[in-house]
Amino acid sequence: MATHRPEPGLRASAPPIRHVEPRSATLDQLRCLDEAADDDFATMLILAATTGMRRGELCGLEWSALQLSSDGPGTALVCQVVVHGHDGRPLVRPSTKTGRSRRISLDGATVTTLRDHRERCETVARACSARSLGRFVFSPLPGNAEPYQPHSVTRRFTRPCNRLGIEGLTLHQATRHFAATQLIADGIDVRTVAGRLGHSRASFTLDVYSHLLTERDDGAASLLGGLVNRPDR
Repeated sequence: MATHRPEPGLRASAPPIRHVEPRSATLDQLRCLDEAADDDFATMLILAATTGMRRGELCGLEWSALQLSSDGPGTALVCQVVVHGHDGRPLVRPSTKTGRSRRISLDGATVTTLRDHRERCETVARACSARSLGRFVFSPLPGNAEPYQPHSVTRRFTRPCNRLGIEGLTLHQATRHFAATQLIADGIDVRTVAGRLGHSRASFTLDVYSHLLTERDDGAASLLGGLVNRPDR
């Protein structure tokens, strides 16, 4: 009688998942990049660093998705991204498979930066005899009718990095990781951070930035120790 033997794959175990700590730009690096960039790209950097928006989300952002008050904070609705189309043209599609969007609060200074950016775009559009300003916040063409290709944004980021001698830093690290790192280090709860970044689960944010929470554990120990232990002990 033949003896049934289990398949070798059933006895195998998956290799351990190794999490690589995400690198982030320093505040000095981000400020240097901001100063080295032209006004248009500096605005994109500021918005990316204050919201944690992804590259494709920045490319797909439309004016109609922004609420820019004249003297205070505002909001940005992230509902679409730009990807590379098969014909080489930028393709706009929903930001998630489910079509869900997220609303991100904007601070007053970022709102002012965006309002100034819109004024510059309108001035350029009028100079080029455009009937009206196009729908995209960031565009390589006068009039803002076409969005940036994501790889074009990467090239725009690389140029000031090369001029400043900043090596090995990506746009994702300089803005998205920067935003998450600063928020977690300042004690903002992980669920709020996950919401701003567009993570579907706060547990994913915990996995990616767990090293920051470990660093904060030292502060938690000091806080609780100071409350519980008597000074004379």
